[in-house]
Amino acid sequence: MAFPFLQSCFESAVAPDDDQTFKDRQNREMKMSSTTGKLLEQLFMILHYMYKDDMKFVEDFRYSAHLLLDPGW
Repeated sequence: MAFPFLQSCFESAVAPDDDQTFKDRQNREMKMSSTTGKLLEQLFMILHYMYKDDMKFVEDFRYSAHLLLDPGW
């Protein structure tokens, strides 16, 4: 999958839209937690800068992506 497609999916997932409700298999309403939203926001910010200008900055953000995904907990 291309990054622009994933970014548009992310933006639609975190967009504040009261009309959208999601239900799981047990018919319970699902809502993204604020922690998950923050993690996704940080990840996509890093990916945005990595893919910017024909991946010119990929080496600069590799370490920050590693810290985000493996904080050592």
